[in-house]
Amino acid sequence: MDTPQALVKYLQNVTGVAPALAPVPKSRLAGLPVYLAKTFDIRKLEIFGRSILVAIVTSDARIDLAQLAKHRELLAAKLGEEIVLTLPHLKSYERRRLIQKGIPFIAPGRQMYLPMMLVDLRESFPAPVRTTTKTMSWVAQTIVLRHLLSGDIEDRPMAAVALSLGYSAMAVSQAVDELIAPRLCQRVQQGKSKILRFESDPRALWRSALPFMRSPVKKLYLVRKHDSSIARPLRAGMTALAESTNIADGPIKTLALSAKDLRGAIEGGHIQTCSLEEDAEAILQAWPYAPGRLSAGLAVDSLSLYLSLRDDPDERVQIAIEQLVGAWI
Repeated sequence: MDTPQALVKYLQNVTGVAPALAPVPKSRLAGLPVYLAKTFDIRKLEIFGRSILVAIVTSDARIDLAQLAKHRELLAAKLGEEIVLTLPHLKSYERRRLIQKGIPFIAPGRQMYLPMMLVDLRESFPAPVRTTTKTMSWVAQTIVLRHLLSGDIEDRPMAAVALSLGYSAMAVSQAVDELIAPRLCQRVQQGKSKILRFESDPRALWRSALPFMRSPVKKLYLVRKHDSSIARPLRAGMTALAESTNIADGPIKTLALSAKDLRGAIEGGHIQTCSLEEDAEAILQAWPYAPGRLSAGLAVDSLSLYLSLRDDPDERVQIAIEQLVGAWI
């Protein structure tokens, strides 16, 4: 099958508009790992005045959906754009799984799921439920997680809370306003100070807060070398999950560091990044908050780890993270 031609024909049949499909300049793809360059034919698709990058699977061998999802994530990180998987051979249940996980894809002649542009669900597979729930700020998320994990936020003056979390008093006050609106906490006057009070049942608070929370993974870096005496990332992702469950770790260890500390470490030469996975000793996640604020160990905390992996399409990962937070469900 000529997949690019089939893709253009399929989109034209569905939309009535002939899209433009062109190769991405080789200079832009120069930094991609070899295995990604061999697995995908990256094209620029233009339709309705918009352009997106499509990754056409070129390998004849069957590739596991979980691996494809990870490949797509790395491609997006490398190219700085949303990536749409284009798979000529995709079974119906596999398409359903991609839709349920919110992963955009096109199966020429069969189905497409492009939530940013178009959706063709004529096979009547259920699309993921998308709500208009507003996500909480990172400061608010840190407050809730710190309370659930350590229990040292409640009944403390707001200034002390700000100091322990490394935020300004104003940032914490604004975050508390966010948490009060959905009734996740209360601000109580105690003498001259204002303190926080949360839902008495931690599991109920976790379930109530979960829809407002986000994955802390903002960006991924391939790291060739890092000075552990200066930059001290915590174990994260599959590496951390493998330590707490029976699932196997990935081929490269995964670590996490706050985006601020990561930038400083790179600029100071304490962390050296690279373009090829075969040259990397680790995958480093950039987080919007310092992982060490929520964990006293060598790995990130279990709740942030759950949030970072809950959209992973691999069913084995889903089973493992449910075991990880079983006490909270």
